[in-house]
Amino acid sequence: MSRRMTELTGYLAKKGVPPRMIREIMEQMAADAVTEAENVHWDRIFSAFAMALFDFGFESDRIIAVLDVVNSYLIAIEEGTRDWTEFLERLRDNAGVIVRMGDGDRILIEVTNGEEDNGCG
Repeated sequence: MSRRMTELTGYLAKKGVPPRMIREIMEQMAADAVTEAENVHWDRIFSAFAMALFDFGFESDRIIAVLDVVNSYLIAIEEGTRDWTEFLERLRDNAGVIVRMGDGDRILIEVTNGEEDNGCG
C-alpha cells in the first residue's frame, strides 16, 4: 500500500471509522482508480484511431460516425449482446485481416491473403 493510502487509512482509523468501512472505502478507491486508468487508455486509443482516419482524408463527420460505430460495438460486447469472437471472425473472413497482440504490447496485423505481418506501434 502506498504511503498516501497508509496515511489515509490511519487518519480514518483515528477518526473512529470502523475497519470494515475503511476496507470498503479503499476497495472503492482502487476500483475507481482502475476505471480512471481504463478510461484514459480508451481515450488514447480512440484519439489515435480518429487521427489515423483524419490522416486518410476522413472529415470530422465521418470520423465521428466511425467512432460511434466502434463505441456501439464495445458497448454491445460489455453488455453481452455481442462477442469479441464474432468481430474477430467477421474481420478475418470478410476483410482478410487478423489483429492480435504481439510481444511487448505491440499490435500485429496479419493479412490472410498471403501478405506479410505488419507490426504497428
